[in-house]
Amino acid sequence: MTRTCLVSLYGNSHVLAALSAVRWYSLQRHGDEDIKVVTVVNTPGFSDVIMRERGETLTQIIASQGWPKPILLNDQDMTEFARSFHKKLTYREILRRFRRKLGVEHIDEIYYAHDIGGRVPELVMNAFPEAERIIFGDGMGSLYNKTYHLALSSGASLSQARQALRTRNNFAFRSIRRILIRRLVDLLLGSPQPYQADKAVLILPMDQTGDCLDDMELIVVPKQQVQKIISDCQNSIPELVEYSRGLLAGEPPPYVLILLANISDGNFTSLENEVKLYEEIIRRHVTPKTTLFIKGHPLSVAPLDEMLSIRLSTDYFPRVISHKFARYPIELWSELVGDCKVISIAYSNISLAFLYNVPVVFPFDDALIEKYISPKYWDFYKDADRLYRGQLANLEKWDGQSVLWKGSVQ
Repeated sequence: MTRTCLVSLYGNSHVLAALSAVRWYSLQRHGDEDIKVVTVVNTPGFSDVIMRERGETLTQIIASQGWPKPILLNDQDMTEFARSFHKKLTYREILRRFRRKLGVEHIDEIYYAHDIGGRVPELVMNAFPEAERIIFGDGMGSLYNKTYHLALSSGASLSQARQALRTRNNFAFRSIRRILIRRLVDLLLGSPQPYQADKAVLILPMDQTGDCLDDMELIVVPKQQVQKIISDCQNSIPELVEYSRGLLAGEPPPYVLILLANISDGNFTSLENEVKLYEEIIRRHVTPKTTLFIKGHPLSVAPLDEMLSIRLSTDYFPRVISHKFARYPIELWSELVGDCKVISIAYSNISLAFLYNVPVVFPFDDALIEKYISPKYWDFYKDADRLYRGQLANLEKWDGQSVLWKGSVQ
């Protein structure tokens, strides 16, 4: 018997967690049973050209597990599901159109990173309500409370985000009659149901608010399993390994690798400010005349790497990693990571420390946030800083089976 699994990906940075979750859950629950995987990729707001680039990268990565080419859904595709020239579509008709686009009528398991920032997880879970719902988390296992996270990312303060969370949690007790009426309308006309995962298959479990794993079974993917997936990917993409070796062979040591984020892409600061942020970090932590590899974020579209290289060229030996290869997650670059001092202000500082036991410089702090991030988003970035530092602090003593770090907003 063949099981059909649908994997929803937001971007390239989630693919390692997705591959690991599908393989480990399959081994644990289904043994050697055959699976058919349908991969759906949707990154709202990006052009067809960038979507095709990411599609090519993801096709190579998932081919390591025998998965076929992913289905790429751009903004126009998502609009088409709900478009009608003759009448207003019911939600049931939207789901029927969505299923036709996917080309499947039955799904056994649904895997997704989160339901923040895109509609695909909602559509998939409503289109196939009988399927098992499995979350593999952001990065390599971070779970967020949607209400709290969206409040912070929209510019709310920590106190406002906490209030939004308390209001949401108390909503059922204050509005039972309204909820019952809405449910009745939903049954008659059809509308999205708030389905959530019932299982979390995570590599590095992180619970932002302490309640994200409520009502979920937690399954932790062992490190050895993730390393096997990475090895599979590297064997499937020999040109990435060759390119990495070529970088090191062509430049004098010592080597430093800085991993850029996508802060200005998200409008959390200006492009110029983001470049200045990395420049200050490098001048603080890197000795002049060092070979500096600059890798753009897999989702970034801004020319941050090139701008930073120009600003540093008089004091360092900056080398911009080719945009073609920058789309690959840094976790697949084992040789480069092993030979470099790595600087990261984002989640990769945790994943690399875990996978490769390398010291990663995590230079972000409140002073840098307040200097370079728009004031409206200070609390959002300070909350993220707290999450990263908490995970790094717990990593050495983590048992590999429980939650790595658990927050609280009470």
